[in-house]
Amino acid sequence: MVESSDELLPLNERVENLKKLVERAYIFYSCWWLYEGAETRGGMLNGMQEHSEFYRFDSHAHFCSMIVHCYALMDKPRSATNLSKIAKEIKLPCDLTPINATHKKVAVIRNNAIGHRSRQLSYNNSFERAGVTASEIKNYILGCHHIISEICKHGHVGMRPPQLNDLPAQQLEALITGKADTSQDWISSPISGE
Repeated sequence: MVESSDELLPLNERVENLKKLVERAYIFYSCWWLYEGAETRGGMLNGMQEHSEFYRFDSHAHFCSMIVHCYALMDKPRSATNLSKIAKEIKLPCDLTPINATHKKVAVIRNNAIGHRSRQLSYNNSFERAGVTASEIKNYILGCHHIISEICKHGHVGMRPPQLNDLPAQQLEALITGKADTSQDWISSPISGE
C-alpha cells in the first residue's frame, strides 16, 4: 500500500514535470490536428484510406493524450505539479485568466468524456458542455508554454525552457502521404525523461 504524503517534490523536479507535460501536449495536439484540421486533412485522405481504422483511432489516441496532458498542467490536488501553484510559489507576475478559462473546458472533457464516464452526461454532450475549440486548446498549450518558459528563466529555477517540437507531426504526415522530405534532418532527440 502506498502511503499518502503532502510533501511536494523539489521545485526543479516539479518544473521539469511541467516542461514534459507541455512538450507532450503540444506534440499530441500537432499530430491530432494534422488528422482533423481542414488545412491538412484533405491532403492526407488518400494515404489514410488504406489503413483507415488505424488512422481513425490514432487520431483519437492523440486527442485523448492531449487532453490528459493539458489537464495535468493545472491538476488540482495539493501534491500535484500545478502551473498556477508554481507561478505563485516563485512570485512570478503573470495573468492566468485565459489559461484558467480554457482549463475549465478541458476539465469537462477530461472528467466526463475520458476519465470518468457516467450515465449522467453522454460522450457527445461532454463536448457540447465544454464548448472548447481546437484554437482555444492550442492557445492554452502555447500560453502554458510561455509561462513555463518564464518560470524556467526565473532566478530560483534557472532551467532550459520547454522545447515545442513539430517533428513528430511532420514525420506522421510524411508517413501518411509517402512524401518524406529527404533533405530534412529527421533525427530528433528523444523527449527528456524517457
